[in-house]
Amino acid sequence: MPRRDSHQALRQKLEAVETRISHHLFQLPGIAESLRIVAQSTGKDADAVDAVLASRGLPGLEELGRKQLRHMFSWWKLHRDRRVLQKRMAKARRD
Repeated sequence: MPRRDSHQALRQKLEAVETRISHHLFQLPGIAESLRIVAQSTGKDADAVDAVLASRGLPGLEELGRKQLRHMFSWWKLHRDRRVLQKRMAKARRD
């Protein structure tokens, strides 16, 4: 029978995951702002969006797309790990 982690151990793991999320590439100010601008620009011409990004000194759509492709899996995995740990902590409190 596998040993269950204590609430304290789960809390430490959760804090480690949250720290990794806060230091992830997608949390960097330039990338986060670029992603917000792109999300707000739905339906606009790609060249116009690229011009807005360039005028603010932010990564363009092509560079942003490469970064998203390269780092999306780790972003997803960190958030999945956080959800799993939160569920395990909630279950540990009930037990």
